[in-house]
Amino acid sequence: MVLGIGKTALAKTVSVLGITEMVLAKTKTALGIAEMVLAKTKMVIRMTKTPIRITVLAIRMTKTVIRIAKTVIGMTKTVIRMTEMVILMTETVIRIAETVIGMTKTVLLRTSTARYARSAC
Repeated sequence: MVLGIGKTALAKTVSVLGITEMVLAKTKTALGIAEMVLAKTKMVIRMTKTPIRITVLAIRMTKTVIRIAKTVIGMTKTVIRMTEMVILMTETVIRIAETVIGMTKTVLLRTSTARYARSAC
């Protein structure tokens, strides 16, 4: 009877051992799949590093271009203001010239009138 129980226990142990070996095989398979996924993930990380670096570089270059554009806009505004000042100064010079021409005409008119008056005497 004890021998029968021992044989049954041994059979159950062998059965459990077979199940354990099967679980071990499945675990090894799962580990192999996990290692493959890890390798693929590392490869993807390596492949995406360069595009990320390029994108960061492009962002920096875009910021620089924006700064340069702002500087050019500021300089253009200054040139426009200076041009407006030159236009105002030119208008002032024209008015002064018109005044001088008017005064010269007046002087010439008076001079010619005085000559005419003297010659009439």
